[in-house]
Amino acid sequence: MASIIFRGDYLPSNFKPTKDLKAWLNEQFWLLREPGSGTLEMSVKLLAEHGVQAEQSMQLGSNEAIARAVAQGMGVALLPNVVTEDLVQLGKLTRLSQKNNEQLSRPLYQLHYKDRPSSHAAQAFEKSLFSE
Repeated sequence: MASIIFRGDYLPSNFKPTKDLKAWLNEQFWLLREPGSGTLEMSVKLLAEHGVQAEQSMQLGSNEAIARAVAQGMGVALLPNVVTEDLVQLGKLTRLSQKNNEQLSRPLYQLHYKDRPSSHAAQAFEKSLFSE
């Protein structure tokens, strides 16, 4: 699951979400992954589905770099919760609440060779992914 994140502490008034959330999101400076990244493609698609265009943006090479830049007040981002959890817990980032608890997520695919058995590490990883 992913969330839109912004800086967690005191912010200038133009950097706090307003009642017209879609308009506010469209006015923000977005920190996105680099061109060619599947994460960039999915982020742009998810934002567009919600009527948000990241017209003012900058690309960075990793999710961690984006999370740290958002924590410094450089903009907003759409990132997986697992990437931002520590900064949220420290109060450096705030997750934007989704209306009606709507989940922002992307499909993930598991690929494997048809004629090659998986390693023990790969089997353990697969087991951890699908055990709930």
